[in-house]
Amino acid sequence: MGKTKNTSQIALNTLKEKHQIWHNPLLISCKNGLLTKEDFSYLFSQYYFYSKNFTKLISAGMINFDDDKHRAKLSQNLWEESGEKDIELRHSELFRKFLINELGIDITSILFEEYTLYFFKQYLDLCLYSGTAESAAILSFATEGIISKLYTIFKQGLLNVGIKETGVEFFTQHIICDDDHALTLEEIALSYQHEENWFNRCKNAIIKALDLRDIFFTHIHKTLQLKKLNQLVERASTPANFNIEKYDLKKLKNPVNETNNKLYFNENLTENIKFTVDRIPISPDILDPRILCIPPGFNNEFHRHAHETIFFVIEGIGRVIIDNESIPIKPLDTVFVPRWVQHQTINTGKTELKIFAVTDYNFTKRFPKNTEQIYRLNKENVAIKT
Repeated sequence: MGKTKNTSQIALNTLKEKHQIWHNPLLISCKNGLLTKEDFSYLFSQYYFYSKNFTKLISAGMINFDDDKHRAKLSQNLWEESGEKDIELRHSELFRKFLINELGIDITSILFEEYTLYFFKQYLDLCLYSGTAESAAILSFATEGIISKLYTIFKQGLLNVGIKETGVEFFTQHIICDDDHALTLEEIALSYQHEENWFNRCKNAIIKALDLRDIFFTHIHKTLQLKKLNQLVERASTPANFNIEKYDLKKLKNPVNETNNKLYFNENLTENIKFTVDRIPISPDILDPRILCIPPGFNNEFHRHAHETIFFVIEGIGRVIIDNESIPIKPLDTVFVPRWVQHQTINTGKTELKIFAVTDYNFTKRFPKNTEQIYRLNKENVAIKT
């Protein structure tokens, strides 16, 4: 077969770590703090179907394993999942308590989406009807083996929206114990290396399992996007839904020269970059107004993003590079920057260039490729959560 045990294990773990699931928009949004508590409520209400049925996956593996020693090893994992001596500490029950106590979900009224039911059925069939080695590989590399990393992302996202450490016990326990579960299953999978085409069979099974979860997460993310867009449509189309009390009337006006809400800054003298971006502290549904300041002789980054922007020059002179066009600007000029077009602003004068920029970032930030942390060059300089 040309692969030793160690190289096979490394190769399959590398396959798992490089899978596209780690670039899934749901996980990106979670890591970048873009999910709200309401978003997590929907996410984990759907994930509940997987959680409460997870022991079926382990049982499928036990059915598939033809060696009683392997079944005995897997029974330890099943024992831990089931709460060992206290059935009230079984992992599915911890997840129920998390849903009820931390997210306020009535678990009896959850409506599972068709894609949720499809995901689990396909996953269960994959564990049940694949070969013995493939089943072990799915449960190890593609299931238990990703939980520590996956749940670390989920846990941090939950802490970001105000859930206390004590409220995420379910995730903490899995982060701690599931690596051991994965190693047990890896040993079982690796014990079949002598079989013909073992590596490719396991590789394909792992990819199928990770693909299923990736598609499931993508469905959830799309649903969350549609929910938010529908809320905007509802507010825009139904005057009765407007509530002036949501706005702080004292903040409806903000003098341009009194802005002190730094969003981002960067200084790189090698590339002649030096500028600051301040966000004007008001909270529209879609618009996100900002102030861009560039000192004499400097420019900002050459960049692009999903939101479109209108520049209004307050003071100073310069040029705006949009794709291959160089547009001279002076006070009272307006410039439109379309979505996804590469652009840059350059101060060609002897005084500060100050631009009032109106974007629709509060709309496009709902999409995973338009977070401040993604399109800024120095992500650590993003001064506030977006």
